[in-house]
Amino acid sequence: MKKLFILFVAFFSSSVFAWPSTPGGWPGALGGVSVIESFTPVSAVTVATTFTTPTIANNAGNTQLVSTGVHGLTSAVAVGKNVYITWSGGTGITGLYQVISVDSTLAFTVGLPYSGALGTPTVTLANSSVPLGNVTIPGGGMGANGSLDILPIYTYTPAATETGTTEFRVNGSYLDTNGIGGTNALAKRFLIANRGSASINMYIFDSGFVASGKTFNTTLPMTITFGGYSATANGVVTLEGYRVLVTYQ
Repeated sequence: MKKLFILFVAFFSSSVFAWPSTPGGWPGALGGVSVIESFTPVSAVTVATTFTTPTIANNAGNTQLVSTGVHGLTSAVAVGKNVYITWSGGTGITGLYQVISVDSTLAFTVGLPYSGALGTPTVTLANSSVPLGNVTIPGGGMGANGSLDILPIYTYTPAATETGTTEFRVNGSYLDTNGIGGTNALAKRFLIANRGSASINMYIFDSGFVASGKTFNTTLPMTITFGGYSATANGVVTLEGYRVLVTYQ
């Protein structure tokens, strides 16, 4: 009996923790589990809806954004947080940029080396979702009966007494949103499971264990995006971290 027990443990350990991997470390055709996680906080501060059509200027070698409308940021809150900037017509790369100074009610500077070739910026404003993190699952990475277990954790720091909003998307398609109160943490859990097909029959459950009825083609890459936003300038949404457990079966 003792020998049988030892053999069982050896098999269990091998099948779960030492799976064959494809190049890049993804679970191979014999099945396996992969964990993708980050617990480095990413914060976005909310910019007022009046901060439209900004232009750029050189501020000590960094990029200053200037508008004719107020941004609603304060140095005490915004410095060290991120704003999301979409660039067009130049060399600028769309993404999160850290605020390094609040220069006036109409201007702030981000940690991006200034260049006149950056192009035209558009800052994501209040009531619009900011992507704070994403994970891409390779096409076919779940198999016909595999699953994704997804756990994001958020916090929100209000500008006054308002609440923030979190979002969960797959391939850009909105799946879930939640309000988050001031100074509170929010953890959500999602289970996405294939049922006998790598291309159809996806079922999504939230932390209330209610099926959403969504369907995706998992033979194609799936990008999971964790986002958030606020309706109030100077509110801060933070993705404290996430863990995605991928089971190939």
